[in-house]
Amino acid sequence: MENLKQVAKFGIEISHVIDKALVDKKIELYEFLPLIPLLLKSQFVFVNINQVSKEWNESSFEQKQLLVKEVEQSLDLNNDKLEHIIEGSLSLLLNISNLYKVVKG
Repeated sequence: MENLKQVAKFGIEISHVIDKALVDKKIELYEFLPLIPLLLKSQFVFVNINQVSKEWNESSFEQKQLLVKEVEQSLDLNNDKLEHIIEGSLSLLLNISNLYKVVKG
């Protein structure tokens, strides 16, 4: 699950940059400068997308739950709405993935 953890870490880092930019409810271009190095790191996600997908598919529901829980604990954003959206999306992804495995058999 190493690739999945790196993708999760990448998502958390981007979330923190966006959260910091939204603190004053005004978005200024300079606030997104920290995204530049993160976007350069994003090539990891695209280069390894097949491996990330494979790890996700081969992980048990419990392993995925643990990863989602780790991400949720690392978020702690100032913008509660953004945090709720991210956590809800992860929960939805987890449940859809589990439902797919159940239906597929």
